[in-house]
Amino acid sequence: MKLRYLGASLLIVCSPLLADFTIENGQTVTDTQILSDGETGMVEFGGTIETDGDFNTGIFAAGNDITISSAGLISTSGYAADGIDAQGNNININNSGTIFSTGNFSDGIQTFGNNLTISNSESITINGYGAQGILSSGNDLIIDNKGSISTTGLDSSGIFAVGNNITVNNSGTISTSGQDSIFGETSDAVVLNGNHSTIINSG
Repeated sequence: MKLRYLGASLLIVCSPLLADFTIENGQTVTDTQILSDGETGMVEFGGTIETDGDFNTGIFAAGNDITISSAGLISTSGYAADGIDAQGNNININNSGTIFSTGNFSDGIQTFGNNLTISNSESITINGYGAQGILSSGNDLIIDNKGSISTTGLDSSGIFAVGNNITVNNSGTISTSGQDSIFGETSDAVVLNGNHSTIINSG
């Protein structure tokens, strides 16, 4: 912060604070990490985001051209407490760590927007009513699962995507369990609603 005197007036000029964040190896934070336009958030291997309480997401991103990368642990507990919640266009999410969410409507990764890429190469584990491993709404989405997605709860699904021009590549494992969970207990629990969408399954 800079202080400038202009005559008898005092003008306070505040330099903008960047919201980029890095959770380092051995570091644990217990509050929601927030990103906006053009920013980057990273959880390193050995780093932890752990939140407790309703609506307390691990990472919340609102804006365009955002990058989220996690090789550590994101753990949430509470109603509608998503591991990652991203809203905007041109967002890239890469999980090579662990996402664990417990609570009704608490998704592992939830996105709303167009031109998004979501990659999971490690694990997403969800426990709760109406909770999805990955829930996405928008057009021109790419969802790539090379790891494991597991959901437990009524009306749960591994991947649920709504929009046009969606591609899901699954070479990992997807399992759901719980009464009336979508596709029951199969290892291929993917639901797409929209036009010109593709599922490529080699898992």
